[in-house]
Amino acid sequence: IFRNITRNNIALGGVMNLSVNVTDNVNVSSVIAYITYPNGTEINGTLISFLGFYNYTGNTSLTEAGEYLVNYTTNDTTGNFNSTDDWFEVLDRYTWNNVFLNYLGSGVSGTNVSLLRPNMTTVLLNNVSNSSGSYSMYVNKRFYDIKAVMNGDEIIVRNVNFTNASLFTFNIHRVEIDELSETVSLHKIFDGISSNSTNLSDYAVNARFNYSGLGYDSVSDLEIVKCSLWNYSLRSCSGSWSALASGIDRNGKIVEGNSSGFSAYFLSEDKCGNGLCEVTYAETSTSCVADCVTGQGTTTVISTSSGGGGGGGGGGLKSGDLKKIEELIKSFLNVGGVKIETTSVYKELFAGDSTTFRIKLVNTLNSINTIDLGVNGDVANFISFESTSVELAPNEMRDLLVTIVVPKFTEPKNYDGDLIMTSGEEKASIPVTVRVLSPEGKLLDVKIQPLKERVEPGEILRLQMDLLNLGKTKKVDVQFDLQLIDADTGEIITRSEEAIAVETSFSQIKEFPIPKNTPLGKYLIKGVASYSSLEEDNQQATSIAHIVVGYPFYKKRFLFLPFWAYGIFILIIGSFVGGFYYVKWIEFRKKRFKTKVEFNKLPSAGANSGFVGKVAETGIRAFIDLNKLQMHTLVAGATGSGKTVAAQDIVEAALLHNKSVIIFDPTAQWTGFLRKSEDKSMLKRYKYFDMKLKEVRGFNGSIQTIRDPYEVIEIKKYLNRPGEITIFNVSHLSPKEIDVVVASTIEQVFKAEPEESSELKSLIVYDEVHRLLPKFGGSGQGFIQLERGAREFRKWGIGLVLISQVLSDFVGEVKANIGTEVQMGTRYEGDLERVGVKYGDDILKSLVKEPIGTGMVVNAEYNSGRPYFLSFRPLLHNTRRLSKEEITKYEEYFVEIEDLDFQTEELKKEKLDVLDLELELKLAKGKVKEGQFQMAEMYLESLRPRFVDSWKKLGKAPRHFVRKKIAREEVAKGIEEAKKERAKYIKKNPEKEVSFKEEIVDIKRKIEEFKKKGKDTSQIENKLNDLDNRLKPFKGKIGEKDAKGIKEEVDLIKEEVEKMSK
Repeated sequence: IFRNITRNNIALGGVMNLSVNVTDNVNVSSVIAYITYPNGTEINGTLISFLGFYNYTGNTSLTEAGEYLVNYTTNDTTGNFNSTDDWFEVLDRYTWNNVFLNYLGSGVSGTNVSLLRPNMTTVLLNNVSNSSGSYSMYVNKRFYDIKAVMNGDEIIVRNVNFTNASLFTFNIHRVEIDELSETVSLHKIFDGISSNSTNLSDYAVNARFNYSGLGYDSVSDLEIVKCSLWNYSLRSCSGSWSALASGIDRNGKIVEGNSSGFSAYFLSEDKCGNGLCEVTYAETSTSCVADCVTGQGTTTVISTSSGGGGGGGGGGLKSGDLKKIEELIKSFLNVGGVKIETTSVYKELFAGDSTTFRIKLVNTLNSINTIDLGVNGDVANFISFESTSVELAPNEMRDLLVTIVVPKFTEPKNYDGDLIMTSGEEKASIPVTVRVLSPEGKLLDVKIQPLKERVEPGEILRLQMDLLNLGKTKKVDVQFDLQLIDADTGEIITRSEEAIAVETSFSQIKEFPIPKNTPLGKYLIKGVASYSSLEEDNQQATSIAHIVVGYPFYKKRFLFLPFWAYGIFILIIGSFVGGFYYVKWIEFRKKRFKTKVEFNKLPSAGANSGFVGKVAETGIRAFIDLNKLQMHTLVAGATGSGKTVAAQDIVEAALLHNKSVIIFDPTAQWTGFLRKSEDKSMLKRYKYFDMKLKEVRGFNGSIQTIRDPYEVIEIKKYLNRPGEITIFNVSHLSPKEIDVVVASTIEQVFKAEPEESSELKSLIVYDEVHRLLPKFGGSGQGFIQLERGAREFRKWGIGLVLISQVLSDFVGEVKANIGTEVQMGTRYEGDLERVGVKYGDDILKSLVKEPIGTGMVVNAEYNSGRPYFLSFRPLLHNTRRLSKEEITKYEEYFVEIEDLDFQTEELKKEKLDVLDLELELKLAKGKVKEGQFQMAEMYLESLRPRFVDSWKKLGKAPRHFVRKKIAREEVAKGIEEAKKERAKYIKKNPEKEVSFKEEIVDIKRKIEEFKKKGKDTSQIENKLNDLDNRLKPFKGKIGEKDAKGIKEEVDLIKEEVEKMSK
């Protein structure tokens, strides 16, 4: 037994050294080595045993490079013989540099080159060409087989002499599918390998092509064709084509052929014998009798516009004149611009079998072309198309798939007919013969049935495959080919092949993978069982089934996403939206304030807006547009509802933006503006409004007490004090005297004739203004003047802020000219009825539930005119009024300072320098405003004697300030003018009333009709009853201005009634 052979390659000129380990169960007698030189010389030598090894050392140097063959032969003492072969090399090496270039001279990368022992599979050297096509190997001067692998295809050139690399060049290039422009007669060409080598034309060549994934019809018809003389640069054959004797490895999907001479080799499919006479492959009745059967008739083209056409029989052309035949056929098959490259069809089938074939169509026009399909003759019942009309894009080439199904009990004979193809006004007929064979020659029946009709790309199609041996032989060897075919183009998308031995029958649930990139659409599943019989080598049994490659509706795709994703997305969004609105509905049910707020339509932070609180039940900061205060503001609410705080928030915002404010205070509670807040309950609420304690402050201002309603206030002086508040304490006056003060001050504003302004400059605040109404003890005189002021003040940049316990009792121009209404909590029925009628039941309920400090705000320019609710912020100034002592001190000092101001002006008139007096008086005035009476007294103690001295210098008696009074007649005159203007307004704008009585009666009548029909009207009735109850206090009639909300409610109820009638 040969245990171990040591192979020793030696350098040129070295001595041979052989070693082998031989064992035997008895004694080894001898070991002899028979050595064959590269030149064929043979020598032998006996190996000497030493330490368990048999060794041989040559006595001469080896001077010939190459491969030396060694045969070891041994025998034992009992006469048993054994032998084995080995080899070694004598090395004389050099670097072999080579390059692969394509027909354009560009490098061919990725070609795997191996040098093998001749006619062996042993790889001695290997390399891969780089991006420039180059590679190199350190080769020996010997003979090698050159093996080149390109994309799974390979060429082996046998026994190439490498003793001198300059003797040959080796250059090959892969020719891809459809790159060969010429027609190889009777063959459909796939890919190939072409050579631009030198001095290799006489060598034996082995070509191997991988046919997996190619669009062949029958694997049995695959073979390799060779061009005898290849033009490398033109990629064409300058010599003749020949088919090699080819072997097919179905398991490895390899077609192999041997040849002598190295030129160009292509994988092809022999098309002669498929039953289609195809011009594409130069098939004629001469070149392919099997397909172009004579006597079938002639392909014809009829043009209705030219009135003629057609062709005669196949005579008139001699065999071998292929060029003329092709030209004639091509001229026949151009139908309305569509070239048809199949001239006849001949198919042999057994009854019950089916098959498909393809007809190539080429649109030769640069526009869309349509071809209509039809069948006539005996074959009409056998032939079908996926569609009877085919639309071809400009210059499009397409295969048309035609299916032939022969019914099971069809009589064996020939069936003839024509495929009719119409394009425009031209018509072509292609003769078709279907020969139904006698069942005696049939050995096998095949049937395939998909287990489901629809399959998704990338899925496994499961189908039932049944093969039935018809009993004429014990066993049928079958090559089964399962194909997925595009029903429109006939293209084979994928296929699966296997060998099966069928004794009686063979049934299997076969799993057929559908490629992931398969386009959605209709497909054929075609099962072809190929077998041989005694009468004929190549027989087939075929079965066809239809499937759809597509997704279920929920998996179909749109914009790269499946429909189920959109479904889930819509479900999630729907759930989110539904949940969102459900939560909102729950929140709405729980809310005190049921009103829609459009936050983008509320005043926002800015240079002309002031922070007054937060939108109720939200964290949204609320602002008031100061320039909208020129349109006047009315704050109404019951005692303790927080109306004064709401008004004071507005006033604080104005003061913080340097607007002057005049207050007519009937309770002296506004005097706290001069002190910063110390109210702990107020300070505790700062955090809820994101306010800081350091923001507390008092405001610069003055206090004057009015004891005579006819006193001249000189209001112009106070209208021009930015950021300063002037408080006129009228708490000592009766309601009727306050009436006079209001009338008097408004008259004084008119007399002052302030400058016009588009922005707010001053606010005039009248607290407890409801006292001006006769029902609350007022004379009505001040109210009449208020109407006049509400109409005219805005042009001077003066805004009125009216604070009242009631709102609905304000009539005429006051109500018409109020831009902003703030309704705090109230129990006054008139106000509640007005809100209910004007804004609806939800707003009314919200108003009733208002906590202290929260109010309903209405402005035509806020929130689309709908009411919304504000929680007013805590105040910055002190909520407590000043004590009587503090007010008295303020009054005393302000009276004195007013007198000294007057004296200063008089001294100026006398041309006396009073600059020092003015400066010190200003300091004293500032200290009084800040409430620092001691500091103010120090300044005044210094000023008093200096004013006395100033008058003494002039030698004149001091002139003191004397308060003036406005004449009663003047006030009365102003009131009379206001009355006249009011009369004009009423005449021009009469109060219109809107009645909803008839509409409500009509709705009730319709409801009764629906109730008689059994319809549920409870919801509509509840809404209508609620509306009717709210209108009862007004006897069904309300003012036109307040009727807008009611009109909307009535219209909504009408819409619901109309829906019930449909």
